[in-house]
Amino acid sequence: DFKSRAFLRQQIRRMVAKIMEIGLGIINFQDFLDLFNPARSISYQPADPFGLILWDITYGTSVQPIIDQKSKDRMDTYFREKELNYVSKTKLFRLLQHDNVC
Repeated sequence: DFKSRAFLRQQIRRMVAKIMEIGLGIINFQDFLDLFNPARSISYQPADPFGLILWDITYGTSVQPIIDQKSKDRMDTYFREKELNYVSKTKLFRLLQHDNVC
């Protein structure tokens, strides 16, 4: 488990990538420790997000969510388009199935 008051972008995925590399023998423990040397700047790929789960977020009472109307509109449009796409595919599939095409 990783717990913090804040994380950098892709921080957990990058940490998981290096932990996996240690476990697979791709890097040794000293190479891993060298990543923490502030005098060096090392960039590397994050782990694939597949299998990683964001389990819980606790904000406490200091964070008050706000609704950004532009973001909400974009989200609504995105899901409406997805819904229409799947509804159309479902109707087509049922039509083809009814006519014994499938």
